[in-house]
Amino acid sequence: MGGYRNLHKIEAAFINIKIGREFKTQKIIVLVKFKYEINDSSIIPSDYCYNRMNLGKWKNPQLLDFNIFEYVDKGLYRYLGGSYIYNNMFPVAEPIQYPTIEDIISIDVQLINIL
Repeated sequence: MGGYRNLHKIEAAFINIKIGREFKTQKIIVLVKFKYEINDSSIIPSDYCYNRMNLGKWKNPQLLDFNIFEYVDKGLYRYLGGSYIYNNMFPVAEPIQYPTIEDIISIDVQLINIL
């Protein structure tokens, strides 16, 4: 429940911010902390992006519906607000993919053929 309230506080912290303004991660954290008492570790701008997806966001339906930023570059976000209609493609943060047993066997066979 606290996480949901935090999302509303994060959105409220940007209520008077001009659409399109860019912020670095640390500036977002400072702005939210200045207005509300939220732990730094609970303010994760990449989780609030229209064009960014990660495993944590997929697992939390509240985060899937909460978008206020556009990811611009590492550590840089553009504020778009919660009702923005975002039409651009977004990169998906790739989860770590561990090799399958078939991959390992294939690599072993290739190494044997080399030797």
